[in-house]
Amino acid sequence: MKKNIVLIGFMATGKSTAGKLLAQKMGMDFVDTDQTIVEEYGKSIAEIFTEHGEDFFRQAESAIIAKTAGRSGQVIATGGGAVVREENFNNLSAGGWMICLIAAPEIIIKRTERDETRPLLADTVQRMEKIGQLLKERAVCYGKADFCVDTGVYAIEEVVEEIESFLAKQNFSGRNDG
Repeated sequence: MKKNIVLIGFMATGKSTAGKLLAQKMGMDFVDTDQTIVEEYGKSIAEIFTEHGEDFFRQAESAIIAKTAGRSGQVIATGGGAVVREENFNNLSAGGWMICLIAAPEIIIKRTERDETRPLLADTVQRMEKIGQLLKERAVCYGKADFCVDTGVYAIEEVVEEIESFLAKQNFSGRNDG
């Protein structure tokens, strides 16, 4: 029985924003894996990437996901690349409904244009190319989700309503789900 809701998808698709609202509406705990890493290491994601590299970050992310996925009654917002690692996808999907939030590259560009905290988009000149490349690389992983919502089409409240509607059809009611 699935006891969590897991939000996956590219950066700036609204996973944290939608996740907080969804958790509140469903009476569940909210966990942002990136924020958990920041709190655990006392450094921003960008600092971790700069000081230790992406591999170190991905290992830390996998450890957080393994720990988090074992609990229930949570809405979990993952980092954009978290589910590229098969172990992360398997850990999260074993006990959670996988919901992918998507947005067109042009929307992602607009949402990240003034954001200097995203290490994979540090080169502002080549952002569109980098976004396109990463989306292509991650398409298969994102495509394995149970449900998908385009956050470029819906307001965040509507995104949450779409997710709630999908979950209702699965007889998922949240924290007290059997």
